[in-house]
Amino acid sequence: MEKLRPTYDLEAIKATLGSVETRAITSTALRDATAWGFDRAGVVETIAERAADVL
Repeated sequence: MEKLRPTYDLEAIKATLGSVETRAITSTALRDATAWGFDRAGVVETIAERAADVL
């Protein structure tokens, strides 16, 4: 079985997902996060921390 290697720029994807300006978030998720005391930057920071734990 041939293993395929990713052809995307992982660093570019990480930079996009880790940016407050470019992070896509649904209005429901943002509303709920705000209710829990998070702002957009807090959401991005929390996701980045959890992703680092997994990777």
